[in-house]
Amino acid sequence: MQDQEIETLLQDPELSNNPLLPILRKLYEETQEHKQQLQKLMRISDAFDGRIFEESNEAREQFDKQSRRLQKIARISDMYQQNMVDVNEKLEYYAQHDVLTELPNRRYAIDRLKEFEAMHKRKQVPFCIALLDIDHFKVINDKFGHEFGDKVLKIVASELKNIVRITDVCSRWGGEEFLLIVPDLNIDASKQMIERILEKIRRVDWKQYLEVSSNAPQLLGELTLSAGLTTFQAGESFDETIKRADKALYLAKYSGRNRIEIDRSDF
Repeated sequence: MQDQEIETLLQDPELSNNPLLPILRKLYEETQEHKQQLQKLMRISDAFDGRIFEESNEAREQFDKQSRRLQKIARISDMYQQNMVDVNEKLEYYAQHDVLTELPNRRYAIDRLKEFEAMHKRKQVPFCIALLDIDHFKVINDKFGHEFGDKVLKIVASELKNIVRITDVCSRWGGEEFLLIVPDLNIDASKQMIERILEKIRRVDWKQYLEVSSNAPQLLGELTLSAGLTTFQAGESFDETIKRADKALYLAKYSGRNRIEIDRSDF
């Protein structure tokens, strides 16, 4: 039944006393209103698709308003999602890296030690562990201040990153102490590599780094490292290996610093 036929029927005098007439008329009016809204949306949709352009000014304004609102929401959503990605990446990075030196931190080193320990058990892949400590670091802090000490830590960390191999793990173990994991090298080859590290640190040109005072490099003198080295042994945990490396480091400190000592227990 067409609209005109319905309107004619609703005006029929014979229906004037029908109690359902007001309800029918209201339903028809609501239907017409919905129909008009649907037609408006269809014209907007057609215009948006580029086929026709018959919308009213009001419809066009509503469409533009909603379009701008949706675009704004989409931009905010994109920004929020990108910010969340950035935040998650930073959280993941700093969960595994030291904030000051940007070296891998103790947690990351422990995770890698577990991996190397498991690999050694499965495939007997050798790896060595070294602990390196900045000599007289407390004196440096007391003499020049902690800000200066932080700069020294960052410089040493930067030099270490430039020296070690991509397969090595160099982390800040705590304070002025660094832990180095050296896979696929025996104890003698690892010793040679660490000796190169100690020599590199001794030759650092402090003038290019330090701006605390003009005579700071001369007052600081030669910066040196001490190191304790050992190799992982079958049947032990990496905690036991680290204790032996620490024992060797203590011996290097006790023997005059600026040197490397090896713990050869159970070799």
